[in-house]
Formats: sequence, C-alpha cells, structure tokens
Amino acid sequence: MLEIKNLTCGYAGKPLVEDVSFCITDGEVLVLLGPNGIGKTTLFKTILGLVPKIRGDVLLDGAPLDMRPASSDMRRIAYVPQEHNSAFAFTVTEIVLMGRTAKMGAFATPSSEDRYAACGMLRTLGLEYLQDRFYTEISGGERQMVLIARALVQDPDVLVMDEPAASLDLGNQAKLLRIVRDLSRARNLSVLMTSHNPDHALAIADNVLLLRKGGSVHGTVADILNGVTLSEAYGTEIEIIGDDVRSCVLKV
Repeated sequence: MLEIKNLTCGYAGKPLVEDVSFCITDGEVLVLLGPNGIGKTTLFKTILGLVPKIRGDVLLDGAPLDMRPASSDMRRIAYVPQEHNSAFAFTVTEIVLMGRTAKMGAFATPSSEDRYAACGMLRTLGLEYLQDRFYTEISGGERQMVLIARALVQDPDVLVMDEPAASLDLGNQAKLLRIVRDLSRARNLSVLMTSHNPDHALAIADNVLLLRKGGSVHGTVADILNGVTLSEAYGTEIEIIGDDVRSCVLKV
C-alpha cells in the first residue's frame, strides 16, 4: 500500500501543494485530477523522490519510501512520465528492455527471459509491429504506449503515470484505460495516474484525488466527481450526466 500523509511539496521551500493525504491499496486505481498549474506533476515527482519534500511522509507498506538507486522500493514502483525523448536511436524493444534493469544486477546484460518479457509486453499492448522500429522515428502517441510497456515489464507493485493519455487519440485512450483497469485487477497492481479528463476517472477509477485552489479532496468517484465540485475546481460549469454510464459535459 502506498500512503501519503500530510505531504507538502514545492520548490525552493515555497509550497505549491499543501497537506495532501491519501492511500492506494493493492489493485486500486486512483486518478488525480486538477486544473493546469495546480501541482499534479510536482506532487508525483515529490512522491517519487525526484523533488525534495517540504514536509510530510511517503510510505510504502508502512515504511518510508526509499527511491535511491538499487533499493528494493525502486524495483517495486514504476513511473511513466508525460514525455520522453531519447538522444540515441534505440529500437522500441531496447527501450522496453530498459524496464528490466530494476531486476538485473550491476553490469548484467538482458537475458533471454528479459527479452521474452519485453516482447510479450509489446504484444499485450498491441505494439509488436513497432518492436524493430527506432524509438526516435515513431509518433508521440506510440512513444507514450512504449513508455507504458517499459514500466509494466518491470512487473511493479505500484504504477505511477503522469498524463499517460495526453498524446493519444480517442481510440488509444480507450485502449489504454482498458489495459490499466484489466492489469490492475489481474496483477493486483496499484495505479496512480493523472489526467486532464474527468471521464477517465469515471471510466476506471476506484477513488479520486482532486487538487484545487484551497486544498485537495480525496474520496470515491461518486463522492468527488459531481458537477458542483468539478465546476469549482476548474472554474467553469460542468455537469455529470447518465446513471450507469456517467460522463462529464462542459456547458458552453
């Protein structure tokens, strides 16, 4: 279980996100929502130790999270950034294989098992047609899916994804959401992902963390994703329609 207690984060000691608390249990999908500039990416980077926290605690199974290289926690958490540009012309298979380095010893080279896992994950995500292509020559949306494959082939306990659907067309967004939901259930994988689209949370989230001016709110989809709360957070009128299948609609 990943638990965040009263976490305050920012830069140069100046808080951007204050006193955030939530937890993610095994097999749960938590979607982080909020307007631009509210601090979603900063929160992610602080949880992962990429930005020093100002105060608060980040715990994995009750112990402080240790994201130093070669730590056991480093192998248990995988991160998918918003974007990634490689300076070298690695093939897609080589990029995905990099996700196996967390399981390898120092100076080790990928084994046949590692290569089998990488190719299998590309097939799972429907990306086998890209395996011999150069990563630098595929589209932005394809790169994002490859980064997700790289994270999943690590076989993590917790998957952290920063705007994973931002570069994807509508069909690939739906595909990604199905994959995240199904893998979370099948592998008991805890997922923390951020999105600009509340419909993504309506589709797959068990719980929601909404960052907004004046603080954050955390709870079930039914409790958080309503027209009043979303309208206040985004500064525009939003309505939730439907019963069994709910969707977010902007009023313009």
